[in-house]
Amino acid sequence: MNNRHFFQMVCLILFLALGSGCAGLFGSRVSEEEAQARVNEAQEHHQVVKRLEIEESFGKEIERSRAALERAVALLGSGDRPEAVEAAEESLGITEKILESYYLNHIAELAQNLKQELKQKMERDPETPLSTHLSSVDEIIEEAQGVQQDDGIVSLSKVVADLEKIMQVTQSLRTHLSQTLQSDISFDQGKYELSEKGKESIDRFIGKVQEDKRTYLQLFPDKTVVTKIKVVGYTDALNFGPNSALVPELIRGMEADVPDGDPPRRQFLNQRLSRFRADTIADYIRQILAPAEAESERYEADIQAIGRGENLPAGIQAPYPVMDDRRRISRIYVYTTTR
Repeated sequence: MNNRHFFQMVCLILFLALGSGCAGLFGSRVSEEEAQARVNEAQEHHQVVKRLEIEESFGKEIERSRAALERAVALLGSGDRPEAVEAAEESLGITEKILESYYLNHIAELAQNLKQELKQKMERDPETPLSTHLSSVDEIIEEAQGVQQDDGIVSLSKVVADLEKIMQVTQSLRTHLSQTLQSDISFDQGKYELSEKGKESIDRFIGKVQEDKRTYLQLFPDKTVVTKIKVVGYTDALNFGPNSALVPELIRGMEADVPDGDPPRRQFLNQRLSRFRADTIADYIRQILAPAEAESERYEADIQAIGRGENLPAGIQAPYPVMDDRRRISRIYVYTTTR
């Protein structure tokens, strides 16, 4: 999706946040309030279609909608309420067909493209938190298929809601960042406290995240901006020595859960170490972002920490030694979204 389409969606969502509500259908006797509500609905639909900037594809239809709408406004002004409602219905019928075509040929296509991009990222790295967006994109694709099969009408609210979903997924893809921290550099040997080099690396990375946060707070003044962060820790398959000072810390409070014998005991300890390191990174990031959360009620950081122990990180292929430093890493995944 190019910048033009992206900002069209932003403008549309902001516009509709200020839009008017819709009224029901009427019988032959039409009150002034009912007629005004129907004309307002036709105006809202027409203005949304105009804001989509699709005159190149629907120029004639948009002009017919405009003419019918102007006639409805004039008739309402002259007191001819039934005729005003009829003209408003004509305008609505045209814009509803435009929105249906736009939904099937543009929004559904965007959803298909986003699905492919998400699947590619998930294939490269199954840990990517972007996978959470796949269900939203699939819902849009399924809805479009249903509309196409049943020849149904897509409501204005549905078009807007799914445009917003598309926009949120697009935001996440645009702001998605990841950072790999080598444990040998980021942590002191055999420990899970961050080294100064580890802190410096995280500081630089989170600096980029804060830039995205500032941009989105300005771009979406009526939304809450959320920084989604996932920290995943990994270890190699090296065993712990019998006199390791780290072991009592790793098993504290879980002594009864420690397996007897190796490799289960070693795997348990390495999983605990990977989680401790992920927690340490997550806590440090929380400290960095805490002032930003305190400054604005419209900003929050959602941080998750996971330990994968001896599981292989994405991109690491066999053969690999037990002490392969490519396995002794932590990965930080980040994207910015709104709600």
